[in-house]
Amino acid sequence: MISRRQLKKRLINSISFPLLKKKIERSTKSRIVHIKNGGIGPGGANNYMFEIIEYLVEYEQFVWYEKGRTYGFRNDVRAYSGNLEEFLRIVQPKIVQIHYGGGGKDCLYKVRDMSKQLGYKVIFTFHKLSEPFLLDGIDCNLFVNDFYTKLPQYCHLSNIGVISGGVNERTYQYEKKPPESPFTVGRISRVDDEKVDSILSEILKTFSKRKDVGFYFIGGTKRKIQQLLIPRIPESMMHRTKIDRRVVKTLDKIDKMKRLDVFIHFTSKDCNAGMGENFSLALIEAMMIGIPIVTENKGGIRNQIRHGYNGFLCDSQYDYYKYTIRLLDNQDIWKEISLNARNHAEKYFSSSIMAQKTRKLYEGLLNVTG
Repeated sequence: MISRRQLKKRLINSISFPLLKKKIERSTKSRIVHIKNGGIGPGGANNYMFEIIEYLVEYEQFVWYEKGRTYGFRNDVRAYSGNLEEFLRIVQPKIVQIHYGGGGKDCLYKVRDMSKQLGYKVIFTFHKLSEPFLLDGIDCNLFVNDFYTKLPQYCHLSNIGVISGGVNERTYQYEKKPPESPFTVGRISRVDDEKVDSILSEILKTFSKRKDVGFYFIGGTKRKIQQLLIPRIPESMMHRTKIDRRVVKTLDKIDKMKRLDVFIHFTSKDCNAGMGENFSLALIEAMMIGIPIVTENKGGIRNQIRHGYNGFLCDSQYDYYKYTIRLLDNQDIWKEISLNARNHAEKYFSSSIMAQKTRKLYEGLLNVTG
């Protein structure tokens, strides 16, 4: 019995795949296929994929979604779903780049196995720390920083590359002004077991005597906010804490983030088994706008934040209070950190820098293909 969803997918493919064939026949550019598995939310994996498509116009690029939806939060990008084997045989790509953010594994094995038949190169992008199930027999395992490449399960590999995630410096413009009382501290983040922990309650408690500091948390579904976030906000702080649900549109996100005077960030013990964040795109977004960062001193975050230069790294709950107040009570320090945050993000974590590195990777693989 075919489900309604499967029937709809077959109908769409019966129209889109023949049209795709005609497009391929007229094509002269080298073709890249991006595969996004395990969901299509506007996180680091999608951001990287869409920015690469926008910047590297010299390639003809296609997107295939495992989940069956043919677009994400970027409706201008043409994407396909359905039979992966048929899709790859039609497109005949030179490179297939898998943007892995979690989810199913079947399509990953198919991509690896079909590369032997069709002769394309495979790039496997780790947007979060994952079990090493597709590390051998492919051309490049691409990490977002070098922190986890040093772990025992990865450090012996020769087919490793590092390209940090990037934020579009033209969209995220430097707009922050020095804060004035009452101050707003907060963050934008998904709400789940990795990003919300009892540490939130402890951090908020340290601010109880500072009546001029309020909190603003952006992100999460209504259910997750009710279930995980609100119970961790001390009752004494509830009246000066505002919560907004998940924001999808980029300009809306920027508008909300601009209200923050300091961006705080932390993860729970569930995040990569206590090692912390692999790479936080939200921190780069905040830095691009010019918001000083106060964050945890662990994981890949230490590759993003230089303590005392573009933000502060915390070893205890009290450190979050200490460094936040230092920023809010001294405008000279705030201005310096704010400007450094933008400069650092633009120099190392901009979309243009990310695209340059990806172009170099593509060129190297295509030259090998010869």
